[in-house]
Amino acid sequence: QAMTDNMALARYYNNVAVGDLLEGELEAAREQLRVALHLDADYSDAWSNMGTVQRRLARPDLAEYSYLQTLEVDPRNYTAMSNLALVLEARGSKGPFARAVGHYRQRNPYHRYRLAETYFAEDNLPAALRHLRKAIRLKVDEAAFHAATAVVLAKMGRASGAARSREVALRLDEATGVRPPGAPGFIGSARFRETWGEYVGTEG
Repeated sequence: QAMTDNMALARYYNNVAVGDLLEGELEAAREQLRVALHLDADYSDAWSNMGTVQRRLARPDLAEYSYLQTLEVDPRNYTAMSNLALVLEARGSKGPFARAVGHYRQRNPYHRYRLAETYFAEDNLPAALRHLRKAIRLKVDEAAFHAATAVVLAKMGRASGAARSREVALRLDEATGVRPPGAPGFIGSARFRETWGEYVGTEG
């Protein structure tokens, strides 16, 4: 898709904002997104990221506005729809999006992964494993899901299954060529990543 210089610059500033957001630099992320939206007011990803930043800055009114702008530009942006539903629920209103969001979450492998992370933190390993397996059925080529499964299985004492999942994770990760610092073999949440590092170090 052809784009103007302003549209390309907007994507650059949005990417910088995402980096700031991941580092917890919310004010910096907000300023970068303001520039992105000034350059391209119809850039749905920037609006969605702005909503996330405003949520984390405890500005639900501005978060709601940002997510609504996202959906105005891209009505099928289910991530923004899901986040908007969370904002509305927190403010005491489920809004008209609840049914669509519920269906989307059930079909979203990354939502399943987040549920697994929650159960893992609570040491509910069977529930974590159940959601990870559902995530894998929905997206079999995501290294993070297999690596997290290896971690859970290892903690459950199921060494052979853990080894198989570990090998799949490493193979998928090698295919993508992405290996962030401190996370040999997979991309995932901080909670799983720390345990994965320990597991890989132990298992070689």
